[in-house]
Amino acid sequence: MTVPVPTPEEAQSKEPAMKAGGVTAAVGAGLWLAMEFGAKLTAGQQTAILGAAVILFPLLQAAWTRRHVWSPATVAKLLRGEDL
Repeated sequence: MTVPVPTPEEAQSKEPAMKAGGVTAAVGAGLWLAMEFGAKLTAGQQTAILGAAVILFPLLQAAWTRRHVWSPATVAKLLRGEDL
C-alpha cells in the first residue's frame, strides 16, 4: 500500500475538512433542489435517491477528508524526511 504524502500546501492548509464538508453539502442541496423543482420523479424514486445520498455522501466526505487531513505528528515526520 502506498502512503499519500502531503504537499507543503496541504501541510499548511487551515481547514481541509470544511472544504470537503462544504462541497458534499452543496452537492446534496443541489440534488435535493433539483428533485424538488425540476426533476420529474415519482415519490419512490425521490426516496431511493435521497436514501442513497444519505448513505453515500458521508462516506465520500470521509474518504475525501482522510486524503487531505494529516496529524501534526505525521506532517512533522514527513517534513523532516522520515519514513512513516
